Amino acid sequence: MTSLLLPGDPILYAREGNSIGDVAYRWIAGPDGHVSIYRGQDNGQDGVVEAIGRGVLKRSLACDTGRMMTVLRLINDPNNLIGQAAANEALKLADNPDSLYDAPALIRFVIPRLVLYKVTGINYGFGYSQDKFFYCPEVVTRSYEAAGYRIWPPNLPPVPSDLRKIPVFKVVLVGRYPDLEPV
Repeated sequence: MTSLLLPGDPILYAREGNSIGDVAYRWIAGPDGHVSIYRGQDNGQDGVVEAIGRGVLKRSLACDTGRMMTVLRLINDPNNLIGQAAANEALKLADNPDSLYDAPALIRFVIPRLVLYKVTGINYGFGYSQDKFFYCPEVVTRSYEAAGYRIWPPNLPPVPSDLRKIPVFKVVLVGRYPDLEPV
């Protein structure tokens, strides 16, 4: 059912393991361990743009066969014009060799934000600001922003599960790739 995916759809990847690290991650950050943005088909294969250790890259979604996924879509984008524009912006990031992975942001901003929120219920960015580096949810939030549609505050570091809470998105597909079912 991959034909149901539309360019610009954020794809959330469940963090399913049972190790202490996986359990702790889900407790503090939510059920999703990764996110990519659907870019459309290339040579008949579904493709995504994502930030991983080597930077912002284009990859085949087939690399994630069998992984549990939740696909989101903008609620008020009936012709997918915003989604397509966000996918195009994500492709620009993937084509830029300076779009590097931002592991230090996870330590400096994301972990402190999550711990503070878990303990106090306060969301605070700890001086976070967008720069030329990326970690996975930033590819989605900043691609939408570059397309003219801000979905996330620029001073708060996002985590993948935050995208579920953004009211302009709805869940449209769930399942293990490639067997995604409409919701």
